[in-house]
Amino acid sequence: MIYIINDGSEWVKIGKTTNLNQRIMELQIGNPRTLVVLKTFEIKNLLMPDVKNVSDTFFENRLHVHYSEYKSKASKRSEWFLRSAVEPLLTMSEDETNAFFRQISGNENSLVFPKEDVWTDVQAMEKINALEAQISELEKQLSDFKKGVWIDGKSYRCDG
Repeated sequence: MIYIINDGSEWVKIGKTTNLNQRIMELQIGNPRTLVVLKTFEIKNLLMPDVKNVSDTFFENRLHVHYSEYKSKASKRSEWFLRSAVEPLLTMSEDETNAFFRQISGNENSLVFPKEDVWTDVQAMEKINALEAQISELEKQLSDFKKGVWIDGKSYRCDG
């Protein structure tokens, strides 16, 4: 199940769970605001119960990518997004929601996804960690570049 919750602020959390009540209790710990479930999606029910290889993780990731421009900057791994950006999803009819999920899946005509498109949580975290390492290395290189001029892989300081 994918859920969208709100804590009374301008932010909503998009997540997945197999036990919504337990997940809300876990998230409520340490949060002084009351969490309210705005909408849930049972992907297999919404997108035809006979469709194979559909996973909540796949669609949670797709939603995070779709709304990434509106992501909280509090954390690189934040699952909190501006409510105003997500609001249209909260009011969609079942047919509109089905079409929206087909669109963000990148497969508007079919809902049968190859297994390689469905990542486990571990695979997703490994990919995120690898990309963060690449970003860190590029940020270091950029910082070094700003300190000097790079020629043939070597940095030369410009003391002008």
